[in-house]
Amino acid sequence: KTGIFCENGIREVLKNGKGDVQGVNLLLTALVREAGLRAWPVILSTRSNGMIQPIYPSIDDFNYVICLAEADGKRILLDASDRYLTMNLLDPACLNDKGRIIDQTETGWIELTNPENSYKITTTWNVELGDDGVAHVKAEKLYEDIAAYMQRDRIRDAGGFEKYIDGINHPDNGFTILSSGIENQEDKSKPVRQTMELDLDRGYKQGDLFIFLPLFTEALGENPFKLKKREYPVEFEFPATEKVVIRTKIPEGYEIESLPQGKSYNLPGGSIVYWYRITGENNEIVAEYSYQIKRMVFPTHEYENLKDLYRVITESQNESVVLKRSAE
Repeated sequence: KTGIFCENGIREVLKNGKGDVQGVNLLLTALVREAGLRAWPVILSTRSNGMIQPIYPSIDDFNYVICLAEADGKRILLDASDRYLTMNLLDPACLNDKGRIIDQTETGWIELTNPENSYKITTTWNVELGDDGVAHVKAEKLYEDIAAYMQRDRIRDAGGFEKYIDGINHPDNGFTILSSGIENQEDKSKPVRQTMELDLDRGYKQGDLFIFLPLFTEALGENPFKLKKREYPVEFEFPATEKVVIRTKIPEGYEIESLPQGKSYNLPGGSIVYWYRITGENNEIVAEYSYQIKRMVFPTHEYENLKDLYRVITESQNESVVLKRSAE
């Protein structure tokens, strides 16, 4: 349960070892102060609750409490309501512009976003493409910060890693997971490292040609921005950095006929930066892209640029590699 007022008091939270979010984080504030550090409660409005108007805020607009601590001159945001949240890492639902410090000696607004409150994921695939069109993949995903928190949360909700894998290992997804592993699932000081070995059917033949998407299932399927005109700002959940590298060994007896063109696109001010490149040499093709969102809110006058960016992303990532059977 969330809110800004603790129903039973922090003594009851301490006694029972559990409580609502506000009680847990008010207790955390008291404990940090007891440890000799400066700390304050911070109230905020979650994303689903709406934005706060800083000029005329109302106490009724707030529905969540976190803790702000200060150590060695650095301010740290804390939320003890979920064991997978770490220092300066908040649930994405809380990344809603600013929070308000509430204290008898200090008050003011504080930004809720920081470098730790971003979604970072790095994907690496090593692929052996069979003559039958089946790709045998050894994949690794490295989840950091919000991405690590969300992945740990998915695994917890599924009832454990094995059940999580069982849930995604479905024929309708177009792949078969042969083996999987995870590291640092509970070690919050490190990124979550997830590995999988899988088979997927993504290539097809047309005469002497062999055609496939070099990003396989990592390609963006369609442009999410379809409206001709946008009436409201576009808001992303969090700043994000995503990097993908896929190395594909082509089947014996084939050579590269054509490769897609690389692309790059930056929104004004570098608010979103995207690049995609693909190279091929001998029997290996390397496709890689990087995508970084540095700002969460884009007003309506930037919608066309955003729509055009995602058009470029979608088109570039869905261009095929064409292989040709080698002359004997």
